[in-house]
Amino acid sequence: MQRFNTCLILLTPACIRHRYTKAATVALLACSACVSWASDDPSTSRNTFFVTEPPAPKEIGRHLFPEEPPVERTRSIVFTNPDEAEQAERSVGMPILFHFGKTTIVEKSQPFLDSVGQMLTSEAYADRTLVVEGHTDAVGARAYNQRLSELRALAIKEYLVEQFSIDPYRLFPVGKGEDMLYRPDSPKDALNRRVEFLPYSGSKGLQSTKAKDVK
Repeated sequence: MQRFNTCLILLTPACIRHRYTKAATVALLACSACVSWASDDPSTSRNTFFVTEPPAPKEIGRHLFPEEPPVERTRSIVFTNPDEAEQAERSVGMPILFHFGKTTIVEKSQPFLDSVGQMLTSEAYADRTLVVEGHTDAVGARAYNQRLSELRALAIKEYLVEQFSIDPYRLFPVGKGEDMLYRPDSPKDALNRRVEFLPYSGSKGLQSTKAKDVK
């Protein structure tokens, strides 16, 4: 599995006690510089956990829906979870494979989706809702890739609904086409062809269309 890395800054009691000293200033500036997770595209603030093998359902849930972090107060300084301060989107990326030019999911990719289905049907996450994002590489016409990503996101929703009896209104499929490449420096890289799951936080998605192969 591949995870992005985070930085951890520890402030000593001396730094906290003399919060206007040079040491404290440097520590706070360093902390603010290390809030975001590393990303292939520095212009994004998405906190993506990209997996190359099926993750445990609880692992998906912990990343997408972390518990509220405790807030530590020291005099006039308040420390919170860096991710919360940055308010970066959280997502889980998976290399879901489809037959070429189609919306049929390749069998060896199904265990990835089964982990998502098991997470959504577990007691801890039974009330959670997800956005299902389809992504393509930059091979072919942009309009074709956009439509293909939409239909593949719909196909994943249909798989989860059919296999795990998940309420369709808990899944919001969205197609991103080639607009958010995982490897922007390599537009044709296979890793760009992926699916990302995000916590649902608004009114978006394709609800009425059935997935069909692109004509």
